[in-house]
Amino acid sequence: MTDQTNILSMKDAIQYLARLNKLQNEVVYVIECLDEDFRGEASRGLVDVYEALEKAAFPESADQQIRKVLEEAVEAINARDLILCNRRLQRIRRRLANEIAVLLGEKNPYAYCYYPLLSSDAEEPKQGFVRLSEKP
Repeated sequence: MTDQTNILSMKDAIQYLARLNKLQNEVVYVIECLDEDFRGEASRGLVDVYEALEKAAFPESADQQIRKVLEEAVEAINARDLILCNRRLQRIRRRLANEIAVLLGEKNPYAYCYYPLLSSDAEEPKQGFVRLSEKP
């Protein structure tokens, strides 16, 4: 019985990790398009990001946090502010990278105080200087 339960929980964790990775890949593609100044391709890529987010079925708090930042990115790209759009997408990508690292048991690549986990309640990163001794 316990082996079956472990297999099911492991399977769920692997599927969640795959969904996180898929979303991160879509976001990275849009960032690369923005870096190359391919605004039209980036706009089409944002549609793929939204589709990946729909298929991911994240918990409600994580989904809302991602959607909020994506909406800011869409507003920025519609205003032709590719730099701001890129920054918003970088925020999502870094938070996804931290989430993936935690699931894999690795060291987080980005500071939690600036890029909190999607599974946490923190929506916005801290602004300004943060002492290393402070806990997020």
